[in-house]
Amino acid sequence: MSATAPDDQPLHELKHEAVPGYMKAFLIAFAAMSAYLAVILISSPGKVSHPEKGHEDGEAPAGEKH
Repeated sequence: MSATAPDDQPLHELKHEAVPGYMKAFLIAFAAMSAYLAVILISSPGKVSHPEKGHEDGEAPAGEKH
């Protein structure tokens, strides 16, 4: 026996036509975002210094009080 009855209507498919210009706008926005990210990464200060040993245990080094 089939899963659908003969009087059931088939599923309808939603279709739309592609709108020209959206792909170009997406590529321009993606290029601008990539360039902005590259500028941020290139202008970053560089290496990050690791915390002193006392910070790992939650203790502040001598002279620092929180």
